Amino acid sequence: MSSLSMPMPPMTMPMYFTTHWQHQHVLFSFWEIKTVPGYCASLVAVAVVAALLYGLDSIQAGLDRGLARPIGAGAASGSAELPLLTPPGIVALSLPYRFGRSFLELIRIVLSLWVMLVAMTYDVGLFVAIAVGGAVGHFIFSKPSADEKRTRPCRCGV
Repeated sequence: MSSLSMPMPPMTMPMYFTTHWQHQHVLFSFWEIKTVPGYCASLVAVAVVAALLYGLDSIQAGLDRGLARPIGAGAASGSAELPLLTPPGIVALSLPYRFGRSFLELIRIVLSLWVMLVAMTYDVGLFVAIAVGGAVGHFIFSKPSADEKRTRPCRCGV
């Protein structure tokens, strides 16, 4: 045996789906589930965050629809702010709008990673809360129509 090998403590986090929720930590050391009401509150919190991911997508899509202009509207005004290589009908977005949209994307990425890490606790209840929260968020925030394309073809986290 090499002199560099160190004894490792046994793993305490299960790497399989489990229903054992007592004294489980979720993401942070202070988020320890000790009681049934604490577990229920954790399930609700996780479901709400999963639903909010769809809300952020809806907000972003609404902002984009509000910014949409008829083809040629930007070019017809003789705007000097459009670069020469911008195709007709494409309007350059303002810097504040781009910052706002990037900030929404940052929040969406952080929440997506947060939800992914919760799923990696392998707690069946928390996993189901993510799925139910996503379904509820889709039901509340999506407004499908026959001609509208989905902005995100894959809901694979990030």
